[in-house]
Amino acid sequence: MRKKAIFIFLSLFILCSGFFCLMACDVYSDAVERGKYKRSTADLISLSNAIHIYADENQKVPEVQSLEELEKILVPFYMRKFLGKDQWGNRFFYKKTGEKSFLVGCAGGDERFEGFDQEGTYSEHEIKGQDIIITYKKLVYGPEEYLKRRWFKTE
Repeated sequence: MRKKAIFIFLSLFILCSGFFCLMACDVYSDAVERGKYKRSTADLISLSNAIHIYADENQKVPEVQSLEELEKILVPFYMRKFLGKDQWGNRFFYKKTGEKSFLVGCAGGDERFEGFDQEGTYSEHEIKGQDIIITYKKLVYGPEEYLKRRWFKTE
């Protein structure tokens, strides 16, 4: 009888431990994903700042067909190191939208960029697989919580 009680106790203990480990792994995974979004956004901001400085000096944003061409223009005068990829290893996207306006973006964790026509925000709980799009000091499409930071101007 005593051995049976010990066996049941140990079985429940192992089961509960496994459950808590799974929960901890999920929380850790979400934290890693949020960290990648924040780092990718910081890299996009650095790229955006370099493009903005170039535009101020040259009275126009770079007219390029690829990120490689953009890198040749920006490094080493406007950026020390070109940040052409997000934290998942996917390339950034760049689009000239006017003489002195532009957009930069990244695909996020799902590796699929849905295009520059996206606008608005999404909650931190919906972050997985979402794109990020910014222009100079303005979040065009991204996590709503980023608007509360000093990264972007609010209008």
